[in-house]
Amino acid sequence: MHDACMSNSKLVTLEAATSNQIHLATVPRFGGKRDVAQMVQMSIRSVDNFIAQGCPHLKLGKRRVRFDMSEVRHWLMENFRTQRRAPAKIHQNGGGQ
Repeated sequence: MHDACMSNSKLVTLEAATSNQIHLATVPRFGGKRDVAQMVQMSIRSVDNFIAQGCPHLKLGKRRVRFDMSEVRHWLMENFRTQRRAPAKIHQNGGGQ
């Protein structure tokens, strides 16, 4: 994965390969559980489950958790990759009405 940091903000440009194309997305460099939950459009509880499954994170103190968003994206793509199936075939009824 290729990162290019911007000078005045904590933004990083990520390249994510999907469907044989490269898409660019701008995301914050570091974020909390809420940021990860918004990125994947899931609940904070799901982010807690990701941590239990090995999602890379930084633990700051006893409660504070921060994530390198590019590492989280990479981890999610590696661990939750899905394959698209062909559209369902519609069978025409051979008989009358």
